[in-house]
Order: sequence, then C-alpha cells, then structure tokens
Amino acid sequence: MKEIPGKWYANLLFGLFLLVAVWATGGSVPAFAGNHFTLGILAFRPLPETQEKWQPLADYLNETVAELNLELRVHYYQELEKAIAAGEIDFVLSNPAHYVMLAQRDQLSSPLASLINEAQGESLRRFGGVILVPSERHELNEAKDLKNLTIATVGTKSLGGFQMQAFELRQQGVDVFQEVTLMKTGMPQDAAIEAMLDGRADAAFVRSGVMEAMVNEGRLDAAAVRVFNQRSQSDFPFALSTRLYPEWPFAALGHTDEQIALRVASAIFDLPHNGEIANQLGIYGFTVPADYRPVERLLRDLRLPPFDQSPAFTVQDAWERWQSQFLFALLAVLLLLLLITAMIRGRRRVEQEQAYTLKLLASLGEGVYGTDQNGSCTFINDVAQTLLGYTAEEVIGHNQHQLFHHHTPDGRDYPETNCPICLTTHDGRVRRLEEWFFRKDGSGFPVELVVTPLREKGEIKGAIVAFQDISQRKEAEQLAARQSEELARSNADLEQFAYAVSHDLRQPLRMVSGYLQLLERRMADRLVEKEPEFMFYATDGARRMDEMIVALLNFSRVGRTSEPMMTMNGRDSLDEALNFLALDIEQAEAAIKVDGHWPEVVASRDELTRLFQNLIGNAIKYVPADISPEVVIDSTMADDRWRVEIRDNGIGIDQGQQSRLFKVFSRLQLRQHFDGTGIGLALCRRIVEHHHGVIGVESAGEGQGSTFWFEMPVNRTQD
Repeated sequence: MKEIPGKWYANLLFGLFLLVAVWATGGSVPAFAGNHFTLGILAFRPLPETQEKWQPLADYLNETVAELNLELRVHYYQELEKAIAAGEIDFVLSNPAHYVMLAQRDQLSSPLASLINEAQGESLRRFGGVILVPSERHELNEAKDLKNLTIATVGTKSLGGFQMQAFELRQQGVDVFQEVTLMKTGMPQDAAIEAMLDGRADAAFVRSGVMEAMVNEGRLDAAAVRVFNQRSQSDFPFALSTRLYPEWPFAALGHTDEQIALRVASAIFDLPHNGEIANQLGIYGFTVPADYRPVERLLRDLRLPPFDQSPAFTVQDAWERWQSQFLFALLAVLLLLLLITAMIRGRRRVEQEQAYTLKLLASLGEGVYGTDQNGSCTFINDVAQTLLGYTAEEVIGHNQHQLFHHHTPDGRDYPETNCPICLTTHDGRVRRLEEWFFRKDGSGFPVELVVTPLREKGEIKGAIVAFQDISQRKEAEQLAARQSEELARSNADLEQFAYAVSHDLRQPLRMVSGYLQLLERRMADRLVEKEPEFMFYATDGARRMDEMIVALLNFSRVGRTSEPMMTMNGRDSLDEALNFLALDIEQAEAAIKVDGHWPEVVASRDELTRLFQNLIGNAIKYVPADISPEVVIDSTMADDRWRVEIRDNGIGIDQGQQSRLFKVFSRLQLRQHFDGTGIGLALCRRIVEHHHGVIGVESAGEGQGSTFWFEMPVNRTQD
C-alpha cells in the first residue's frame, strides 16, 4: 500500500474535525451560553394570550430542573422559524407538521413527550381541523361546492389551520392548491374566521377549538357560522371536519445538551396530570411521544415541506460522498457473481410457489385479496375481481378502503380508522363479521368477511381478506322474517277469533240451559218413562258445553290477559296451586310430596299456578276408585333450564295414545268414567310454550302410573 504523506494526512484529520464540529452544532453555532436555554412555542392565538398561557411551564421547569435557566419565547410561525435557524431555540413545542419538517431539516431529536390537552374536563391526545362557512350559505354542502371560491387560512404551513383540511378535501376530489383561491391572513387563526365573516372569503380553515374559544370569549356568534363536512367523533368535544392527528410534540434541537434534555424530559413527565400547574396551563399534561407517521404521510401526500421537492444531486456529489462505498461495491460484485446462480434458482422456486398460490386463490369459491399495513392492495384473486367489478391493475397498489369500503349502506362516511381491515393490521386480531362492499359501478352488496393478519417474523405486515356475497342469504332471512311476522299476525287473529267466538257462544248457551232447567222444574210431575233421562242429557250437555267454552276462553287468553313476566320463585306458584286444590286433595285423601331445588324463574305467576293446578289435579283425578292418590312433585336444574316432574300412581297412559294428550278436545278416557273438557292438557302445553319451554309425559302403560314433566329456561328475558 502506498504511504500517505504526513501533510496530506494532517489536512485530512483537520477536515474531519471541522466536519464533526459542524455536524454536532447542526451547521451553526448555538447562541446560548452557560446554563441559559430557550423554549420556543408556536402561537396560533394572540401572542400575549399564548405567552401568559405557557409561562407557568417555563417557571415549573426552572424550579424543577437544577442549573436550568429557561426563557420562554412565543412566536408565530415565521418568527419561530427564524429563531430556530439562528440557533436561538433549544427546546420547541410546535405542531406535528412543523416538528416533521424540523426533524428533517434541523436534526431535531425524537419527541421528548407529547402534549395532552384538556377541554370540558376531558383529556385530549389528538386534534383536528375545522372548515367553516357562513350559516346563510346553504348552497355549500359538498367538497366540490368549494371549487373556484376563496378560502381564508393562516397559511399553508399550519397543520390544524390548513394542511388537515387540504388533505381531507383532496380525498374528496378537490385540490386546494389548484382549484380554490387561498387568502393567507397570518396568525392568529381568529383572523381567518374574521375574514370570512367580513365577506372577504367564502370559507375559513382553523384548528379545532378555535371557534369554540371565540364563542366563549364573546367574539363570535355561533349561529353565524356552520361546520362544513362535519364529522362525528363521540370522544372529541370540539367541532370537527377532518380526521384526528396526535397532539403537539415537545422536542429538543440537535445542539441541545443531552443531559439537560434528559432532565427536562424527566420534569415534563413528572408534571402531575390535571394538577395545579397543568390547570394553570389549561392542559391535562404530557405523555410518552405519540406516533407522528400519519402526519408525515399527510405532508408527503400534499408534497409540503420537507417533502415538496427532490434535492439536486450529481454524479460528482455521489462520488465525493460515497467513493469508499463504491470501492466496496466493486468488491461485492465478485461475490454477487458467485451468488447469481443460487439467486436464479431461488427466484425460480419463488415463482413456482407464487404460481401455485395464484392457482389456489383462483380456485377458491370466495373473494380474496391482501393488503399491506397502509391498506394498499397487494394481490386479488379472480373471484374478488368478478364480485367487485375491478381488474387487478385497478386494485393493486390502491387503498382498498377507499375503493370498495368507503361508505355505510345508508350513505354515511365510513372512517378508515374504524375499518376492520385497518384495525387488524394494527392489533393483529382475526375478525369475522358482516360488512358492506361497493362495486366499481357504485352498487353495494352485503358480504361475510374474514380478516386475518399477515405476519413476517412476528411483525404484522398486512392482512388477508376473504369475503363472500351474502345477498341471497340476506334476502332469504328477510323473507323468513316477513313470513314469521305474517304467521304471528295470523296466530293473533286466530286467537282473537277464538276468544270472540267462545265469548259470544256463552250467551245463547246460558239461555238454552236456563230454559231447560225452568222447563224441567215446571214439568217435573208430568214427565213419564224416559223423558226425565232425556231432560237430564239435555241440561248436562248444555253444562258440559259451557265448561268447554270456558276452557276454550282460558286457552285463548294465555299470553294475552295473563300477569306480566316477572322474577319469582317457582315454589310460590306451586304452593298457590296446592292451596286451590286443598279441598280436592282432602276429599281424595291424596298424599302430596314436594322435593328438589326450586329456583328463581322469570314467569307469569297466574299462568304458572294454572299449569301446576291442572297437572296436579289430573294426577289426583285419574286414579282407580280403590286406590288413594300418591303424587310426587320434583324440581331440578340443569344448564340454566328448570325441569319439573309430577309423578302419580294413577291409571297410566297407553304409549300409542300419548301423542294425542296435548291436543285441544282430545280425550283418552270415557266421560262416564272421568269427567273433563279435553282442553286442560292443551292449556298446559300452551302455557309452557308461552314460557319458551317444552312439556311431555312418560308412562309404561295402562295401570302403571304417569310422569308429566315440563322444562323452561330460568333466565329468559322478561317480556
């Protein structure tokens, strides 16, 4: 190797020293000396008001941080820029867009903390922009209505006072740099609203909270303005026209002493949230630095500083900067040549795997597409293209939410922050839900959606979205719902008809029965041979007919005139039924045993009592004459369902006849043996079904006794 001359070597060391010195000072010599530091704050309201608002913060830091002499400087945008460029600022509290520019241009540190504002007792970690128009301008409703009009703004460098609104309007097809006239009023932001009210502008851009502050100060009539493109944000107390972005960052300039910066950051975090100092500042406090990448994306999209132009760069610049890297690159070429064969083989293998994957996706019966972490499509299969009406070229590389997920079915804007696909790319959760997609022609259709995170080495890189068109299923569900409503309405009409008919039949029947009894009394001594028997059959038939009509009335009233559903103990209705049956139990010399656990249930008290009364009454009645009735009533619980069994030692039921038991007017025994209407068990079935339960019977056959049982849910919602 050739020896480097000593003089040339010394000059090289001296040049490197100067380069390091210039880099360390950010290209300029800091203006502070000793322990004197400055905190620059961007003002968007009048300067005296802003100075008064933030002075307690400087006082707090001076008292808290040892050897710190911090001076507060409040400037509007241009003055703050000049002070930073001159090296007069050590710490800065500014809007996020200004921070992004400073980080690119002035080697600003990562944020030491992020501001938490306070309004109406709530902590605010985000803020937004507002578009205001005069309230009488009713023709201004959509973004396109602002074209060729004049809009007042403090300036294009304000995030909340211009850039947020410009980005929002661009998403809706309006370029504020080309299609509107901008009136730059300068700070404070109040001036933009005043220019609009004076008639010099058709609309105004301001930061969220400015309008409300002017109203509270009595400088603005709230009825004179209207919020344009108003967004609904339940956890944000101010009017809003844009999406929300993280609050202001607190950062140190590149030349600020690292130890001082760390101590200031520690004091900032020690500031009690919602404490005395925070209340003086009108804020909630500070928190760990927020994610300012959304702000950077906004600036890149609008091509605003520091992303407004590409730097001029020549081949000579490249050689002077990277000559050592070029030398290493030449050496690396030799290694690359050795790796070319392996790379070609690997590429072929990847292409084969990709071809297989594409064939697999094409064969699926549902639409599938992928997104990166920003929501841009990375691939889409043929089924998805057919369902959505797009070609792969129209989808890949574009934001999927803006293409076919941008609105709700009723036409309201669907914020991308609420999109399940966007949420999965951030939290990594698998989501299965029903959504609404829009085709290229603007028509919409319901889909069943499954969103799965796409991970690489444990990091979320995007999402895989699988969906199916469920239009036919939804139509079938709606048809079933309509048919269910029609059936319910028909059942109600039938119940009302049965009630009316039963009620109206009793009047002429009572007349027939009454006159038969009157005729029987008057002709008692004149009836001969079988005439008394005929008269008995007639009056007994009228009596049984009346009993059947009363039973039919009770049957039709279940669920209509009963007591409302309420939480009660099932044993209470049982005891009430046993009290009603006390005389029958005594006359039959019946033995009643109650066992089991009796839970709290949601039921109609009178219906449940009638259910027990009918079932226990049957258990006492349907017993051979030479046997004393023995009835066991048992209550159990299983899987939130209540089961009651009523076992008797009665006549039993033929297994072939059990299916007829719970039908209206269905009798298994001759009337001369056991009296009854044939409606009692049908009434029991109706009561149990009204409680969303089931009823049944078990019997080994005639002479073997019976077990009647019913089940119903315990925690059913009250009607």
